[in-house]
Amino acid sequence: MTYLKKLAKNFAASAKGMKSPRTLTACAMLLALGVVLDYFCSFYATPTLKVSFTFLPIGITGYLFGPVPAMLSGGLLDVVMWLVKPAGAYFPGYTLSGILGGLIYGVCLYGIAGKQVYYMPAVAKGLINVLVNILLNTCWSMIFTGKAYLVLLSTRVVKNLVLLPAEALLLMALILFLKKHPLYKK
Repeated sequence: MTYLKKLAKNFAASAKGMKSPRTLTACAMLLALGVVLDYFCSFYATPTLKVSFTFLPIGITGYLFGPVPAMLSGGLLDVVMWLVKPAGAYFPGYTLSGILGGLIYGVCLYGIAGKQVYYMPAVAKGLINVLVNILLNTCWSMIFTGKAYLVLLSTRVVKNLVLLPAEALLLMALILFLKKHPLYKK
């Protein structure tokens, strides 16, 4: 029961923080960074398999501001990325995946301290890779492209398992950097 109380407290604190102009500005800057990373540092390995670093700004939003701003940023990032660099028709399922990814980052990373800094980024990224990237996004790709689920699933599993250690280490290193050199003070 104490975990649920802490989770509710984190949600309330992150929602309350959305009233702050500083928080909104920082979230907007991280969102803009996500768009820049998607535009210049992403590529399609296959027509349905994208490799990108846009997880970093959403993860940092979840770490700094909690689940509510991270959910909003995740959803907005998907829409803005599609507007800036469309790759086919808009599909709202991927926006839902962005919202769920932000939720996971916010729940796992907001308020972490001590040794949690070393393993919670890997937990968050692992949950997102399995639940969102592999299971949910494969379903969206199946609906969007009409290809068989298992055909799409095999390449997604390989991509997400291969990239998981590097992505988790990048996120952990960025969080450790922000702990030592805080760019944003509450």
